[in-house]
Amino acid sequence: MEEQIFLDRLVSRYLSNNATMAELEVFLQLLKEGKLDETLSRIVDAQITSD
Repeated sequence: MEEQIFLDRLVSRYLSNNATMAELEVFLQLLKEGKLDETLSRIVDAQITSD
């Protein structure tokens, strides 16, 4: 559960352009590994639905 909260915060900070350089490095590494696919999909879908 804590891992999902971390991933949610990381993706949210990336999408809002508030991520630090270290966060960007982690984001890109997890993205390459495919570990953000589900989180990105869920957050982006929620943003689209709310607009």
